[in-house]
Amino acid sequence: MKSAALTAPIAAPRLATVKAFGGAIRPGVMLCLLVTLAAIGLTSIERDLIGHVWLEPLVLAILLGAAVRTAWTPDVPVQGRHRLLGQDPA
Repeated sequence: MKSAALTAPIAAPRLATVKAFGGAIRPGVMLCLLVTLAAIGLTSIERDLIGHVWLEPLVLAILLGAAVRTAWTPDVPVQGRHRLLGQDPA
């Protein structure tokens, strides 16, 4: 029976890398929070106007997010963060 080759231990991430990752995802997380709050607010308005909730907040958030992405294309520095995160935006 062959033994599996031992791999090198995984190094702990450096603080600079963690800060860079946090800085890279902060704009996207803030935009998600903004869309979420807008969807919750629209649901409240919908409830007040119609008397019941016709579209759930999740559906409104998806629609708002799609509308934001359609209307706004991120600038080059935001798109460059994909390389930092190891993603290919294609």
